[in-house]
Amino acid sequence: MNSDSVSPTATLQSTGSNILDELAAPSSPVVIESLVDGIQEGETVLYLAYGSNMEYSTFSGRRKVKPLSKQNVWVPSLDLTFDLKGVPYFEPRFANVRKRISDIECDRETSPLPGLIGVVYEVTLTDWHRILATEGGGTSYLTIHIPCYPIDPPTNIPSKSPITATTLCAPSTNGRVDRQDKGQPSLRYLNLLRTGAHEHDLPAFYQSYLTALKPYKITSIRQQIGKWVYFACWAGPLFCVIGMSTLLSNNEKRGGRPPGWLAALSKGVGELMWTTYDIIFKPLFGDGEGDSTKGAKSL
Repeated sequence: MNSDSVSPTATLQSTGSNILDELAAPSSPVVIESLVDGIQEGETVLYLAYGSNMEYSTFSGRRKVKPLSKQNVWVPSLDLTFDLKGVPYFEPRFANVRKRISDIECDRETSPLPGLIGVVYEVTLTDWHRILATEGGGTSYLTIHIPCYPIDPPTNIPSKSPITATTLCAPSTNGRVDRQDKGQPSLRYLNLLRTGAHEHDLPAFYQSYLTALKPYKITSIRQQIGKWVYFACWAGPLFCVIGMSTLLSNNEKRGGRPPGWLAALSKGVGELMWTTYDIIFKPLFGDGEGDSTKGAKSL
């Protein structure tokens, strides 16, 4: 076969084929009920980042996390998804992961990548608490342990010896991932993933995949009006909940988890936000989460 016809994913797929054969089926993530289960003071945490936390200014700047080390990894048992609800018209969807189906069942047109590519950071327990507090640990996400295979540029050949890292996953039973309508992330959010992938020199095919993803885009004046009316209605409650969650969760005693009453309040505000969008804003102002060319008539 002519080398020019080799797919951009061939290197990782071919070199990782032995690993996939040995796995037989993708490893099942293990859900941890406690967000800090088994982690003692003074120990470090291996945290798998796959979304905006891959981008350095977000992770070390806004979240103020200082990783002790980092490692690019391949995670054959997970796929990247954008099914976590955010804020209509602004940030419709955020990154999430789901268990990958077997290669035999996989539709290469809809799932062309051999699993998830991400970055494993080694962080202190204090920084791990900070990550949980700023990512909605205990409200939006659960933590899982997952085997990750180190890859190093430029060859990106995966190691046969996995490391076990901890990452955040919103399960399908979470109210924030039960939307029937498919949504898209904002351009701002997608650019964080693209920048992070470039900064860490992730495989070129994965960077191309992220570049090709289509962001949510407002295409009518009606949607633009709806965006700012929605903001006027929900900015106060939303920022209040986010601020309280960050303040009350980010301490040693709580370990990154919000109080029960705050978790319930956060869930209630989120559900009410999307209910008003479905009942009022979408019919009046058009689509605020998916393909903006549908259901959005221009003025």
